[in-house]
Parts: sequence; structure tokens; C-alpha cells
Amino acid sequence: MRICSRIRDPRVAFFENDQDIAYFKKIPESLPENLTRIEKVSRDELWAFALRDIIAAIFTQPRYPKYYPDTVVPEYSCVMHAKYELVQQVAMENAFRNRYIASLDIGLFRDMSDNGSAFTMHLPSYFDDAKVAYTEVTARLSSLAKKCIFKHCINWLCGCFFLALRSVMHRWVNEYMHATDTFVQRIYMCSDQQVLYAMANGKAKYSVVAIQTYKGDGKHDKWFALCAARATNMILCARNKYDIVTDGKHQSVWHCRRE
Repeated sequence: MRICSRIRDPRVAFFENDQDIAYFKKIPESLPENLTRIEKVSRDELWAFALRDIIAAIFTQPRYPKYYPDTVVPEYSCVMHAKYELVQQVAMENAFRNRYIASLDIGLFRDMSDNGSAFTMHLPSYFDDAKVAYTEVTARLSSLAKKCIFKHCINWLCGCFFLALRSVMHRWVNEYMHATDTFVQRIYMCSDQQVLYAMANGKAKYSVVAIQTYKGDGKHDKWFALCAARATNMILCARNKYDIVTDGKHQSVWHCRRE
């Protein structure tokens, strides 16, 4: 989390309790007044956590495959969905008057030193304002059934970082939330990454917003390709059992555990 002190971009932070707010405030230089906004949120008021019981029922089905934590811990799945909901909130409020918004997992910076020069983040090369950008980690198999994607926790995109023009992000999140609601009613669920894959596969398409994919260049871990392209700014978001964070100018969502 201390890497936050090096990031010089606007951030909106969502927390569940006062203890976590106090912890965050201890990070040196993490809260410049002109770059930081803190909001307290209750999981009981979130769309994502309203799905918790049905997701738990899906995961406890006999012979439903176990991939920890994706198909074992329902709260983990809820957190993955909540980042979209909170990015949507930030996009709608647009407190920092930014054009772009992103979701960013703070774990992408795990190998960076807490000490060092401050930095900002930028759009990746050839970014298309009409699309939402993700890192592609494996080639998409268009013939793969949605049920198979969820039950076997198969990935196409990395959900730890995604970026879009604010208006495009608004539409994209609406499409994502609608698709998630549909899949849980069909008794399928895993994490957001399987929702993304299933949205693109099959005859029934769940999105109008197109996805722009970025692939690794071999110099970085393939999961970090878009982040390595230095694609966004940050807005810290909610802390939960698994911790979420979202960010600002272009905006992001992080998942982090307290050390």
C-alpha cells in the first residue's frame, strides 16, 4: 500500500470502516488534499454484495469445481464485481473532472520499491476512445461454452486493470453488471475475469462496447501488459476483507491485503 505515496494522481478512496481509514492516513504523503477524496461505504448497500448468497449457493453445489478463492470464497467474487460498481460511482460523480477512468489492482506494483521518485500514469499507445482496454493473458477461444468458462475458471483477460473514456466506462459497467446478474441466475459464477470471457462468447452477446486488448512484450509478466504501458492514473477505492481500491484522473480499482 505504501506505493500509494509515490503516485501523483487524483484518488478517491472508499473504505468500510474507520480503522482502515486511519490505516490509510498513516501512509506518508498519501493524502494530498488536492488529490485525495475519502468515502466510507457499506457492503450492505452494494449491488455486488447483494449477490453474495446466490453466489455462495452456486459454489456449494455438489461437484462444482474448487479454484481458491475464485469458486470457494463468495466474498472474493463479490469484491471483484464491486470494483465495477465503485468505478461507476466515481465515473458518475467525476469529482476531479477527468476524461478517463480505470480500475487498477495495487498488486501490479508489488515489485516496486516503496521508496523512489514520484510518478504519474499515462494512456497506453494507440488507445481507442471508443473501447475499453484490458490485458489479454491467453488467446480467446470463441467456441468455448460459458458454462465451461465459469466452472473451470478459464481466463482470457486480466481483470486487474481496465481503462476507458469516462462515458464509455459508464456504458461498459452497465453492460457488465447486467451480464453478471444474468449469469448468476443461470447458476454460473467465478470471478470478474470469467464474466468478461463469457460476455464475449456464444450467440448471445452482452456488450455493445468493444474491448481493446493489449498483449505483453516479453519484458514484463503477461498479466501486467497494460499497466506496463503506463495506462492510467489512480483513485483508491474500497477496502474490504480482500481490500479494493479505485483511482482518480483516469480511475482504478485495487485489491490489496494489509501487510
